[in-house]
Amino acid sequence: MRREDHPDGAGHPIRAPGCRPGLYTVPTAIRRALEHRDGGCAFPGCGRPVRWCDAHHVRAWSRLGKTALHNLVLLCRLHHRMIHAGEWTVAILDGQPTFTPPP
Repeated sequence: MRREDHPDGAGHPIRAPGCRPGLYTVPTAIRRALEHRDGGCAFPGCGRPVRWCDAHHVRAWSRLGKTALHNLVLLCRLHHRMIHAGEWTVAILDGQPTFTPPP
């Protein structure tokens, strides 16, 4: 079964209509909980609001990371790219995003 064919109930991403493969929509209830928890970009010192943020999978969904609050963090585009570039890492510890700078 291809990744995008998994149902939302399995905790996997949904392929949004018209989107390129690899893009998805986080279910509304999870997005709201994420917005409530993070309040905007969760990167230290960033004040970008929720509406400027993307949901980022801490464990990539392509590596079977679930689309669930314990595996998501809100990041603005700048910090989302930094995480994907491997400059920083992020983990969810005790229910909160924790960032580690590059060595």
